[in-house]
Amino acid sequence: MNAAVIAFSEKGYELGERLVSWLEQSGDTAELTRCRQGGLEEWTRAHFRRDALIFIGSCGIAVRAV
Repeated sequence: MNAAVIAFSEKGYELGERLVSWLEQSGDTAELTRCRQGGLEEWTRAHFRRDALIFIGSCGIAVRAV
C-alpha cells in the first residue's frame, strides 16, 4: 500500500509518525505531512491517486477535502 498521511495538530503529527512507522514495518510506504494554513486542498489533489489518504483530525475536514 502507498499511503499519504496528513495531520493538523502537534499531537496528530506524533500519532502520524507512529502510524507511518508501523506501515513501513509492514512493508508499505507512507508519507507524513503537517497541514499548513490553506494547504489541505492542494495536498489532497497531489495525493489523491494513492492507495490511501489518512487524515488525522476532524472527520468533517476530511470529508470537505475529498
